[in-house]
Amino acid sequence: MSTHPNQRDLINTLSEAKSQAILGRQNVSVNLNSTASNTPTSLNWQTASNNTLELKNIAADGKQSSLTTTTLAFNANGVVANITQDTLLSICNSRINKKKVIILTKLGTLVFKAEETC
Repeated sequence: MSTHPNQRDLINTLSEAKSQAILGRQNVSVNLNSTASNTPTSLNWQTASNNTLELKNIAADGKQSSLTTTTLAFNANGVVANITQDTLLSICNSRINKKKVIILTKLGTLVFKAEETC
């Protein structure tokens, strides 16, 4: 599956945050839709032009509900500390009407889903 540059940036930011949390034995946060400067414990990611980010909780039965957090926090074990369920992150590009979908598990693993239309 090909990845859009904005999706790739998000994947890299989430992966880097998890790695820094584990290697530094400290909490590391990813601030979504933020243009602030990165620090060793706070990484920032911003949607590109024509893109929107949507987050949803995924319950064990597969039902989805909106998630309003703008920060994902990895603890020293690489676990996403501030989510209680797996989280669906979707990036919709309104210019090409394509949506890239990633699932971030509570354990900090990324699962890639098939591309969809917005």
